[in-house]
Amino acid sequence: GPRSRRSSDRSPAPGVTWPVGSRQEVSWAGVGTVDLYLTADGSGYEELLAQNVISSPIVVRVPHIPGRFARLTLYRSSPFSTSSTDSSATP
Repeated sequence: GPRSRRSSDRSPAPGVTWPVGSRQEVSWAGVGTVDLYLTADGSGYEELLAQNVISSPIVVRVPHIPGRFARLTLYRSSPFSTSSTDSSATP
């Protein structure tokens, strides 16, 4: 079938709350190896949650990152694309 040119988030839903230490599912559409990062309160620091992931969905453990809101970002290197959650989630 055709290969997707872009990776896009499917879950989590915008505005969900994830307790620290819990295991949560993250899924996306698209083809290619991705890295998943978490950013708190719009800071420039991104914490790597998963690297070189080849299939969706995956389950990640929610780290303790001080902050009220967080954003997940997928990076795919080849072909390059990024995708972030539409809305901040609460860690």
